[in-house]
Amino acid sequence: MSLAIASLAVALALASITLSLVVGDANDHGRTPRVGRAFRG
Repeated sequence: MSLAIASLAVALALASITLSLVVGDANDHGRTPRVGRAFRG
């Protein structure tokens, strides 16, 4: 059970890192997606 929770946490961490990289890449090109604005406040 704890192994499943740990793997889920790792998957969430990787997803958040990927999302931040995608949002940062979009911002570098002058395109700020609405999702990026929502997460950055």
